[in-house]
Amino acid sequence: MSLVDDTDHRAARDGYKDRVKALLGSRPGLRVLELGGGCWPMFSLDELPATVASYTLNDIDPDLLARAPAGYETACFDVTGDMQGFAGRFDVVFSQFLAEHVRDGYRFHRNVHDLLAPGGTAIHLNPTLFAPPFVINKLMPERATQALVNTFRRERIRRGYPKFPAHYSYCWANEEKMRRRLRPIGFERISVRPFYGHPYYDNLPGLRQIGERIAGFCARHDLRLFASYAYVQTWKSA
Repeated sequence: MSLVDDTDHRAARDGYKDRVKALLGSRPGLRVLELGGGCWPMFSLDELPATVASYTLNDIDPDLLARAPAGYETACFDVTGDMQGFAGRFDVVFSQFLAEHVRDGYRFHRNVHDLLAPGGTAIHLNPTLFAPPFVINKLMPERATQALVNTFRRERIRRGYPKFPAHYSYCWANEEKMRRRLRPIGFERISVRPFYGHPYYDNLPGLRQIGERIAGFCARHDLRLFASYAYVQTWKSA
């Protein structure tokens, strides 16, 4: 494997829960919101640090929220729509594989800024352009990309995770570009950590090896234009 471990796409997924948990343990009394959690919260209630005062699950689909495990607070709203009643209520907001599915990335981040209390932080794990699999996913008809998922990501289908249309609005690993777009919203700080490589290559041995070499080269030279995933973290001023 030619990738540095902490830039590997597997590190993005495998390390994200620990990254978020570190935020949840950063100070007492935190009010936490998981965007797009539906009925699959990232954390079970007994995994939460004692510093968490409340953990709210969000989704646009009330049926999914109704299937959430018992004990969670829920908030049904579209993160790019009307969030009346939720502004300023959360100290930590996080999502995983949600940002790429919203049509308007500016409104997504603007609304996240509004959800945060002063001094709050948000973090998102999402795919980034212009990794080839995501360019293909963006350009191809949804029926065709669904067939690719059925073929190459069978474990996702077995686990019951549906495929939603992806738009990749504001899904970039270029930190300076993200800062230019997000600072006008009002965020005090913006940080982007890139990752390289992609699991779609795992079932194609020849292509997998070529993909790993290319990803390793991009990681070593910090070629973020071709990163595959990123942690995007933002901070609201106190």
